[in-house]
Amino acid sequence: MDKEEVLHEKIEEKRSDIEGQIELSEEDNSPIDEVRVTVPNTDDPSIPCNTFRMWFLGLLFTAIISFVNQFFYLRQTTISIGYSVVALVSLPLGHLMARVLPTRQFSLFGHSFSLNPGPFSMKEHVLIGTMTACNTGTAYAVDIVILQKLFYNDEKPFIAGLLLVLTTQVTGFALAGALRKFLVRPAHMIWPTTLVYASLFRSLHHTSEKPEDEGRMTRMKYFLMITLGSFIWYWLPGYIFPTIGTLAWICWINPDNIVLSQLTGSDGLALEESRQEIEDIHSRLMRVYPEVPHWWYTILFVLSLGLSFVTCIVWDYMPWWAVFLAMGIAIFFVLPVGIVQAVTNQQPGLNIITEYVIGYMLPGRAITNVTFKTYGYIVNVQALQFVSDLKLGQYMKIPPRVMFMAQVVSTLIACIINLATATWLINTTPNICTQKGYPFTCRNTNTFYSASIIWGAIAPARVFGNVDGAIYSPVQWGFLAGAILPIPFWFAARKWPNVTWLKLVHWPVLLGSTSNMPPYLPYMYTNGLVVGFIFMFWLRRYKYDWWSRYNYLTSAAMDSGLAISGLVIYFALQGNKIKFPFWWGNPEDGVIDHCPLGLANYNGFLPLNEE
Repeated sequence: MDKEEVLHEKIEEKRSDIEGQIELSEEDNSPIDEVRVTVPNTDDPSIPCNTFRMWFLGLLFTAIISFVNQFFYLRQTTISIGYSVVALVSLPLGHLMARVLPTRQFSLFGHSFSLNPGPFSMKEHVLIGTMTACNTGTAYAVDIVILQKLFYNDEKPFIAGLLLVLTTQVTGFALAGALRKFLVRPAHMIWPTTLVYASLFRSLHHTSEKPEDEGRMTRMKYFLMITLGSFIWYWLPGYIFPTIGTLAWICWINPDNIVLSQLTGSDGLALEESRQEIEDIHSRLMRVYPEVPHWWYTILFVLSLGLSFVTCIVWDYMPWWAVFLAMGIAIFFVLPVGIVQAVTNQQPGLNIITEYVIGYMLPGRAITNVTFKTYGYIVNVQALQFVSDLKLGQYMKIPPRVMFMAQVVSTLIACIINLATATWLINTTPNICTQKGYPFTCRNTNTFYSASIIWGAIAPARVFGNVDGAIYSPVQWGFLAGAILPIPFWFAARKWPNVTWLKLVHWPVLLGSTSNMPPYLPYMYTNGLVVGFIFMFWLRRYKYDWWSRYNYLTSAAMDSGLAISGLVIYFALQGNKIKFPFWWGNPEDGVIDHCPLGLANYNGFLPLNEE
C-alpha cells in the first residue's frame, strides 16, 4: 500500500500543477455543441484503467468476437456482434469481478498491483470496448487467403497468410502517431461516432443527476427504454414484416417502370479545413498522462513495412515497388480522408482508386490487384480507426499509452483468430463458398472475387480505357470533375462569408456517399434524409434541451436494441430454419420491397435465380 499511496500522491501533484497552469473551471468547455453536451469537462486521473479486469475481459471479448464474426462472415446470413453488445455484456461482468476478485497486492518484476483495485470504472469499460471495436469487422486480407485456395487453386502456407493479415491490419496504427496533431487534438475534429460511444458509456455509469435535471428522466432509464423499444421493433423488419424495412416508396409510384425500379428499389443501383485553434478543455486535461512517444510508432511502422516486403516478395503477392506505391497512396490520402471523416462521419474509400491504379500498371494479375488494394486501402482505414479510438480516449480521458498497447495487442490476437477460423472452415466445410455449401455461401468473399476479376484479370483498360472499345471510358473525366468542383465553392465562401449556405456545400461528402452503393441501397438515402432532418436539424434547432441530453444516447440505444434483437432472431429462429409464415409483408418470392424490376437490366430482363 505504501507504493500505491506514493503513486497516488505523485499523480495528484502532477494533476494539481497542470490544472493550475491551464486554469480549469466549470465554464471552460469545448466550443462544439455536440461535444459540450455529451462529454464531461472533468477528469480524475487516479481512476484505475490499466487493470487485470480490463485485460482479461478485453482479450476475452476480442477472442469471442473475432471467432464469431469471422464464422458468420462466410455464411449466407451475416451476423456481426458489435460495439454496443460488448459494452452491455461486459458491464455486469466487470462489476462481478470487482465483487469477487481478491484485493490483496501482488508483485511482478518489481511492480505491485491488485487484481481488484476498486469499483469497476468507466475507463476500464471504454478500453474493453475499444479493444473489440477495431476487431468487430473481420480482417480484410483473410479474403485474399480464401480466394487463393478456393478460387485460384494457389494455396500459400499459413505463415504467408498470417503475415499478410498482420501487416495490413497493424501498419495503419503506426501512421496514427503522425496524425494526432491534426486529427485528435483540434477541437473541431469531433469524430461524431465517438460521441455516440461516449454517450453510451456515460449512461451506463451515470450515478447522479445535476440539480437542473431534477424531474427529468435519467439517462440510464431512457437508454433502457429505447433499447427495449428497438429490440421489439426489429422483430418486424427482421422477421415478421421485412417489407417495412425497405420502404422503397418512390418505386411504388410505378413499379412497372424499369428505370424508376433500378434507381429507387432496394435491389437497384442502388471539409475541409483542419482548424488549429487553441486546444479545448479535453486536450488540456490529457496533459496529465504521458503521451505515446513517436519512436513507438516509428518502430511499429518499420517492423510492419519490413514484414510487408518479406511477405509480398517471398510469396509473390506483388513486386517490391508495388508495396511502396500502395503505402504511398495510403499515406498521401490519410490526412484529407481523416479530416472529412472527423467532421462529417463519412470516410471516402480508397478501394476503387487502388484497384484502378494497379489494374492499369499490372493487368491480368488478380491476386496482385487485391493485395495492392488491401495495402493501399486497409492501411488507411486502420490508421483512421486508431485515430478515432484516440479521440474517444481523449473524450473519456484514457491514458494514451494504455490505449496504444490495448489496441495493438487485441489486433494481433484478432488477426490470428480470424485467419485460423477461416482456414478451419474452408478445410472442413464441403462445397464452401458455393450454393451447394449453403449456408456457407460466402457472399462477401464472392463480391471480393468479382472485384479481382473485373479490376485484376480483365483490368480497367478494357472497361474504362481505350482497349477493345471500352464503353465506360468517359467515366474517367470524373477524376478531373471531382478535383475541380470544391474549388469555386471554397473561393465563393471566402468572398461572401455572410452567405451561410455556401459553407455547407461539401462535395467530398455529396460525392463520396454514392461510393457506398452497393452495398447501401437507394431507399436508405431517402429514408435517412428524413431521419437526419428530424434529429440533426429540427430537434437541434427547436428542441435543444431534449437534443442535448438524449440525441446521441438515442442512437446508441437503438443500435444496442437492434443488435441484440438480430442475434436473438437468428439463433432462436432463423439459424434453426424456422421461417415466419408468408404474407404480403413477407413475400414468398423474396421481393420484399415489392419492386420486382429492381434487378432487371435496361431491357427488362431479370437474372435467373441460382439454386
